[in-house]
Amino acid sequence: MKMGILLIGFVLTLANCSTLTRSRASGYSDNYGQRSSSLDEFYQERESYDAGKARQNLGLSNSKILNESESERLFMQMKLTRLEQSIRSEKEKGQYYSFKPFLPSTQDKINFLQIPTYEGRQRWATSQGFIEKSTNHNPLVSKAIENKDVVLGMNKKAVVESWGEPDLVEVSGNPMYENERWLYKRLVSSNEGFENENRVIYFEFGRVAGWDRE
Repeated sequence: MKMGILLIGFVLTLANCSTLTRSRASGYSDNYGQRSSSLDEFYQERESYDAGKARQNLGLSNSKILNESESERLFMQMKLTRLEQSIRSEKEKGQYYSFKPFLPSTQDKINFLQIPTYEGRQRWATSQGFIEKSTNHNPLVSKAIENKDVVLGMNKKAVVESWGEPDLVEVSGNPMYENERWLYKRLVSSNEGFENENRVIYFEFGRVAGWDRE
């Protein structure tokens, strides 16, 4: 008899707990709903931000209604951005940005980053000749070095071979990405004799992206 009373009490306790858990008056359900709503808003804001950034990279205004081709390009750009942001170690970042100049299209970059391991990406890059390309000069670059000139896409080693070591190096952001500004100071002849001229080379990911004179 005593055991039966205990069992009845246990069952009633469980029923009351279950009722308490489900009760909206407790506020628990409302808090959960608020957290869920906040989480949804967070991801929506992130999606909107990523889309805006991708549009900017592709030169598409935020107000433009995209056709099918443009929508696909936007989707691919957002996918690439997230893959780049997911690179965790400095070693893997260095690998990606060193081979990035050899990955001309967005799809090429995505395919590379989707190879699951560092070793796998390295083997693939070797099979594509990226290692050899990064150390050897193509005929256009070799000709530029011979003429003491620079051309777009030259790596830093080739620029040094052509113009020598820079007088000043400025680094933008993380040095691993090799976004740099090299300054060369030269004496050049003019109608008034010799005068100083500053020549500037801009690098993106270790490759010549442009130049200027000051």
